[in-house]
Amino acid sequence: MSNGSPETHDFDAWFPGVFDGEGCIRIAIADRERYSTGFELAPMLRITHGQLTGTLDAEGWIGVKVGPNGECRVDHRLQPRIEVTETYRDHLMQALCAYCDTHDVNYHVSSLEPNEDRSDQYIWGVRGISNTKTLLTPLRDQFIVKRE
Repeated sequence: MSNGSPETHDFDAWFPGVFDGEGCIRIAIADRERYSTGFELAPMLRITHGQLTGTLDAEGWIGVKVGPNGECRVDHRLQPRIEVTETYRDHLMQALCAYCDTHDVNYHVSSLEPNEDRSDQYIWGVRGISNTKTLLTPLRDQFIVKRE
């Protein structure tokens, strides 16, 4: 991760990722001569390294889960995890899954049932050292360090 000033980051991709994380961007506009308007509006299903970094900065959680495991000498296991939680399973979830499919990262999508404290939620996540490393390595210089 970089400790550089915000000016050193690729805001052209990172900033849209923050908006994607907040659920504001839903379509991409592309030049298409075959349409009478010359443009096509299409759902945005692709996500770049910069957009993924911005999304994780806005909505994501990167950390380690500690869980009991009798096969380990200390009876516990540390497992790196990355998660993004959204209220709707929409284009952002699809883009995260498509990014992982393209970059050979194993991921999961699960849901939390609503209760009186929260609405229905979907969780996209990556677990394990290998998957976490594969996902974060191309992004590490694009994160904005908020605290040491």
